[in-house]
Amino acid sequence: MMKRTALHKEFWTSIRKSLGRFLSIFMIVALGVSFFSGIRASEPDMRISGDRYYDETNLMDLKVQGTLGLTDDDVRTLSDVEGIELAEGGFTVDALCQVGENEKVLHIASAYEKINQITVSEGRMPKGEGECLLDEDFMAEGGFEIGDRIYLSSGTDSPVTDSLKQDSLTVVGAGSSPEYISIERGSSLVGNGEVSGFAVVAPEAFSLDVYTEICLLVDGAKAKTCYTDGYDDLIAKVKNRVEGIEDVACARRTNEIREEAFEQIEDSQKQLDEERQKADDELAKAEQELSDGEKGIRDGEKRIADGREALISGKAEISRQEETLKDAETQYENSLSALKSGKSSLRSKQAELEEGKQTAQKRFSEQETKIVQSQKELDEAKQQLDAAEQEIDTQEQALADGRAQLEAKKTEIMKASATLDQIQEEIEAGIAEAEQTIDEQQQKLEALGDQIAELMALINQDPDGATEEQKAQLATLQKQYADGSSAVEAAKGELEAEKQEAQARLAEIEKKRAELSDGQKALELEEADLQEKEAYFAESIAPVKEKLEKQKHQWEAGVQELEAGKEALAKAKEETEAQFASGEQQIAATQSKLRSSEAELSTAASQIASGKSQIQSAKNTIAQKERELTEAETELADGRKELDKGRKEYESQKADAESRLADAQSQINDARSDVEKLDEQIWYVNDRDILAEYTSYGENADRMRAIGEVFPELFFLVAALISLTTMTRMVEEERTQIGTMKALGYGKGAIAGKYLMYAFLATMGGSVFGVLIGEKVFPYIIIYSYQIMYTHLPHIVVPYQWNYAAMATAAALACTLLATLYACYKELAAQPAELMRPPSPKEGKRILLERVSILWRHLSFTWKSSVRNLFRYKKRFFMTIVGIGGCMALMVVGFGLRDSIMCIGTIQYQELQVYDGMVYLSNSVTDEEIRTIMNTMDEMGKMDRYMEMEMMKEPIAASADGKTEDVYLCVPEDKDMVDEFMTFRDRTSGEIYHLTDDGVILTEKMAKTLDVSRGDPIYIGVDGEEKEVTVTDICENYMEHYVYMTAELYEELYGEEPGYNSILFDLKNASDKEISDAGETLLKYDGVMNVTYTNNIEDQLNTMLKSLNLVIVVLIISAGLLAFVVLYNLNNINIAERKAELATLKVLGFFDMETAAYVYRENILLTIIGTAVGAGLGILLHRYVILTAEVDLIMFGRQILPASYLYSVLLTIGFAALINFMMFFQLRKINMVESLKSTE
Repeated sequence: MMKRTALHKEFWTSIRKSLGRFLSIFMIVALGVSFFSGIRASEPDMRISGDRYYDETNLMDLKVQGTLGLTDDDVRTLSDVEGIELAEGGFTVDALCQVGENEKVLHIASAYEKINQITVSEGRMPKGEGECLLDEDFMAEGGFEIGDRIYLSSGTDSPVTDSLKQDSLTVVGAGSSPEYISIERGSSLVGNGEVSGFAVVAPEAFSLDVYTEICLLVDGAKAKTCYTDGYDDLIAKVKNRVEGIEDVACARRTNEIREEAFEQIEDSQKQLDEERQKADDELAKAEQELSDGEKGIRDGEKRIADGREALISGKAEISRQEETLKDAETQYENSLSALKSGKSSLRSKQAELEEGKQTAQKRFSEQETKIVQSQKELDEAKQQLDAAEQEIDTQEQALADGRAQLEAKKTEIMKASATLDQIQEEIEAGIAEAEQTIDEQQQKLEALGDQIAELMALINQDPDGATEEQKAQLATLQKQYADGSSAVEAAKGELEAEKQEAQARLAEIEKKRAELSDGQKALELEEADLQEKEAYFAESIAPVKEKLEKQKHQWEAGVQELEAGKEALAKAKEETEAQFASGEQQIAATQSKLRSSEAELSTAASQIASGKSQIQSAKNTIAQKERELTEAETELADGRKELDKGRKEYESQKADAESRLADAQSQINDARSDVEKLDEQIWYVNDRDILAEYTSYGENADRMRAIGEVFPELFFLVAALISLTTMTRMVEEERTQIGTMKALGYGKGAIAGKYLMYAFLATMGGSVFGVLIGEKVFPYIIIYSYQIMYTHLPHIVVPYQWNYAAMATAAALACTLLATLYACYKELAAQPAELMRPPSPKEGKRILLERVSILWRHLSFTWKSSVRNLFRYKKRFFMTIVGIGGCMALMVVGFGLRDSIMCIGTIQYQELQVYDGMVYLSNSVTDEEIRTIMNTMDEMGKMDRYMEMEMMKEPIAASADGKTEDVYLCVPEDKDMVDEFMTFRDRTSGEIYHLTDDGVILTEKMAKTLDVSRGDPIYIGVDGEEKEVTVTDICENYMEHYVYMTAELYEELYGEEPGYNSILFDLKNASDKEISDAGETLLKYDGVMNVTYTNNIEDQLNTMLKSLNLVIVVLIISAGLLAFVVLYNLNNINIAERKAELATLKVLGFFDMETAAYVYRENILLTIIGTAVGAGLGILLHRYVILTAEVDLIMFGRQILPASYLYSVLLTIGFAALINFMMFFQLRKINMVESLKSTE
């Protein structure tokens, strides 16, 4: 009992005496455990933090979308699936929103009742058709505020109101959605292809009849942590059940659509049949009218034909009569021939006379023609003059009419005024007359009253003597007076009523007078305007009249001149006719002689003339009938033309009607055919992996897991190694005490227990401290750093991960306790006497440097001593090098990780894939649509070049039956032109490769995954469709996996030309906005499914990777702290071991600075050597960490920038310098008396 108590006291005393060593072990273990458990716990803590937010907002577990839309029946069907807790339908649409001068794509979704709950940061949730809650990031970026109105357009040929009831929405709130935890909002088929933000509206804001998606919550999913196998397995199981009912639900939906479509088609067919019947009726009616017209024309033609026959018969009769008359004329001509011979001489004279007449007549005719032309010109001038005068007269008449109307209005106003005056006078006269009548009646009444008074006075004087006659007279007078009074009062009442009526009429008269006054004023204004017009007309018409007058005088002069010409012509005619008359008299005498001869023939001529007259009369009758028939034929022809025109119109209308009906029938038939060919409803059942940001967050957690599986182990290994060294040195230092305790009878277990307990307390204390601090600090910092990118994750949940805590603590205890046990076992194996003596000094040996005599001779004594000390104590040398090198390596790895990760975006999209964007074409795109798209690209001013490419995901393997991996098979249209869009090069040598028909170019990471090299075959495809190709080159690539092949090789392998489904394009010196505008233009064309931009992908990648910066900083700081603690601990051990040596130096006359320099030289050399070793070790560890931390689709860079080496060296040297400075004070405290004490 006494021994145990003494040992316990010795144990606590040793802790107090070596508190620095105890704390150094404590701190080293704390650092190692905290770093190990903290980094390893970051990955599950990231998942838990995300899971907390997803559970609070009820982020959907599954999402179902259908090609033909989804209905309430689908919601109910999905709700009944085993494992589904809740199903809700929703609407979505992408639209363009006006933001300043730009249009940005906005994803508009209806609010769910429970699923995908929106976190409202400002305002409230929308209600009704015209309100929305806006993405708070989009709201801040666009400068929108609560109450603003956003204006939407579809970005396609269809209006946005096909999906939404209104094309503008009022912003009533701002918030975030669990579907968008970062800055990425996804892609779209409208605008520039990139969604800039989201908006949430009430379901009633949509005009759609069917849901576009149904979101599902899985029962029990909240109890699982997302991104874990447990959650994924549960979701996969329920997803399989949902997919199991897909066929039935899709068939039902397809049948519903077909039934609705067929019902609409039948309605349309019925309506078309009714329209066809109506058209047939109208056409039949028109056909009947045309038939009636045709019959009328045929009847007319028959009548005309009958008339023609009658005319032909009449003409034949006339011909017979003409024959008879012709015989008579022959006889007449024979008799007349003799007369003609006598007249021949007369004719010659007459001919001469007639020729003279004709000559004169021709001359006179020419003169008359001239006169007529002149007359015509004068008449035209006269007409112009008359027209001008008429125009002037018209204008004067208009002014006169205006004046007359004005005067008439004045007269009307005067008459109306006089009428009003007359009415007023009549009213006033009537009232005066009534008043006069009342006065007269009043006077009569007063006289009657006087009579009554006199009679009453007489009767009152002698009542008894009053006679009955007097009394009767009095009664009569009184009655008359009463009647008169009543009549006067009635007359007064009537008079008063008449006065009131008169007052009203007078007021009306005054009102009318005011109106007349206003009319008078208007007339005055009108008169002033008329006077102004009259003055203007008088002023402007004067020169016109003067001009007309002048022209009239000219015309009159022409007329006079023409009349003079006519008189001269008439006089000339008279003179000429007189000359001809003399000649005619001579001829007349000759003719008189011949008349007697002609008289005999006159009778015959009369008879012939009579016959001719009768024949001519008949001919005239026939001609009249022919004209009538011709007119009838003309009318009939016109009727025929009208009938033909009507027939053509009928045929045209009939053809149009038949064409329209045929088109309608064709449309109905096409619709029926389309419905019959309608593709079956297809469900797309997706889990949360469809959310890019959800997936990227999980990938970042995986990335932290990859880092946590490598980096902390290295860190912990260094810490454990230093702890082992410290405990080993402690046991070796206290060998004398161990020997004493053995000599006093303490057992080996008791003695070893002291040191094991010492190591246990230091390690357990450091482990507990490290777990408590590390598992809170490191995960918090790492998750906080990721919140730079995932801005909408509100929670940082960092629970203790006890499995990692236990793992780190157990490893730390194992290292220190086993090291302590090994050291104790070694020492306890010796005898107490041997242990009570100090260990024999190391045998002095020549070191390697001493054999280099030239260099050794130039070293001073202190340097020689320092070098010998370094290499004589190899264990200390090795441990120091390992400590310093390990810390240096960790810092190199930290800085190198940053270099390797941050460079991939720049290299990938600025050196390897050097195009600006890619147009993705739909599967149904036509050649015509592709040509249209290319023509548009040709017309773009900054379009430098573009190229078609087929890109599709294909499985590849290193052998026909080997494991497959997915890659993108890229087949450029032009193998020579592809070098302008992509650079194929070797990562290490920089050698440039080119596509050839001999094989394919494979990206580096996939080549390593498949373990293939240049010249090896690979197999593209599966299920017996594998195509063997040779890998000609392996190229540098960091994002995704690609295999590049020429179009010729593709055609050789697959027997068909590539189906190009994308277009790479590159713009010349274009800004980001110009590139985006180009993509937005291309997205408007049919056949363009999406457009991606390399600059946006690079920015998104860099944004995501920048979140690792703080993580890397944490790693570097932790490595620096470890370096500090390691250096401090090693230096502390070094000084403790060499106290006697250093005290001896002081006794020998070394000053404090010289003593410190003696130690510093060793530390400096150790730091330099350790830094060099650490740099080499860092390169190897960096490569190992990079290969381990890479995810499937990304290859990190392999480079470490020179600046990173420099920073690591400077930090290591800085820590070493700081430790040396701190050690100086311990060196000063060494007592020189220690050197005089005996170690025996």
